[in-house]
Amino acid sequence: MRASIQTPKVFGMTTEKYPEIPLAFRWHAIKVALKKQGHSLTSLSKQSGVTGIASAGKKHYPAAQAEIGKALGVSEKILFPERYDVSWSQEMQTQVEELMPGLFALPETEEPKPLFITMVEEKSLMAVDITSIPAEEPSRLTWVKSELRNRGFVLGTLTSHIGVPRSALDNLGSARSPSLQALVATCLGIAPQAIWPERYDDQGVAIPSRRKVERNRPASTLS
Repeated sequence: MRASIQTPKVFGMTTEKYPEIPLAFRWHAIKVALKKQGHSLTSLSKQSGVTGIASAGKKHYPAAQAEIGKALGVSEKILFPERYDVSWSQEMQTQVEELMPGLFALPETEEPKPLFITMVEEKSLMAVDITSIPAEEPSRLTWVKSELRNRGFVLGTLTSHIGVPRSALDNLGSARSPSLQALVATCLGIAPQAIWPERYDDQGVAIPSRRKVERNRPASTLS
């Protein structure tokens, strides 16, 4: 049994629960865990016949998620809890900690983390001063980009790390992107609602855009 270890808070979150860590970092940890087991996303696709397994890092892909879980010896619902109706438990937390210790700053013999992830972890522990943040766009987005650069982040690297184009950050002032907002906020050591309060409810849950709500509404209610 693994001894209880006091670990620092990572990613600027209030807890170290796996579902609360940005998907970009969890996806990297999943790929590292696969490598330790002698697998790669390409080899899994060839072995299973499931094409495009790598796209599971960006979207819900049940067949690919199942193959990844099988290769790692855990349920895909544990690896991608936000995509399933899962009530997170301590047993699940223990499984992912043992499978991906580097994600929780636990001792491991794994190769050093990429510089970007290490940098995000360090900066997430230092909250940026938001007293001067503009309330309106586009000044607010300009402020966000400036603060990211001041912290040494390359904006193109930041967006590519979660598989979105550089333009996604340029459009963040008008187009909502919860995953990118979460990563940006983590890099600045604050919660995303501190930057975009109008995009989150009182519990810090992202509010869907009006366009998305209309698109998902049954046709009978739109008439």
